[in-house]
Amino acid sequence: MAQAPTRIVIVDDHALLAESLGAWIIRQPDFALAGRAEDGEAGWDLCLALKPDLALVDIDLPKLDGLELVKRLLVKMPAIRLLTMSGRMDPYTIWRVAQSGVHGYIEKTSRPEVLMKTIRTVANGGVSFSPVFEKVKQEWLSQPEAFQKILSDREQEVLRRVVAGWGR
Repeated sequence: MAQAPTRIVIVDDHALLAESLGAWIIRQPDFALAGRAEDGEAGWDLCLALKPDLALVDIDLPKLDGLELVKRLLVKMPAIRLLTMSGRMDPYTIWRVAQSGVHGYIEKTSRPEVLMKTIRTVANGGVSFSPVFEKVKQEWLSQPEAFQKILSDREQEVLRRVVAGWGR
């Protein structure tokens, strides 16, 4: 008996990218596109309603930050597989992703076949973080002056909220 395809939700505010990803996903026999959302709040509602196997989440989302979304999803739906993507590769973003509990990270500049391989790895219970992610994490975050070593937990939380646009 054939295994059911992995049901995927895409949460990305860039319509062209989301539609292109959706088109790639539906061409894969082991994947099914369950739905798309353009902001974090809509992504939350969609995931709660559809209960996908995997959510592909942009980090920078309107209304609800992508990493806040994945944090909430992990609490509410612990079995969901979470793959984040971003155009950002700075140390702070990498650190936030590393702290989030997601199962993978890929740059938006990656080739489609790399994305498909990454989705398959994460969907099948593995973890997959891009080489750039691993390089930044190893090189920068191991430095003695890395902000997670000089800021208190509370200062880090305030910084995360400011970056996410909290208080606007």
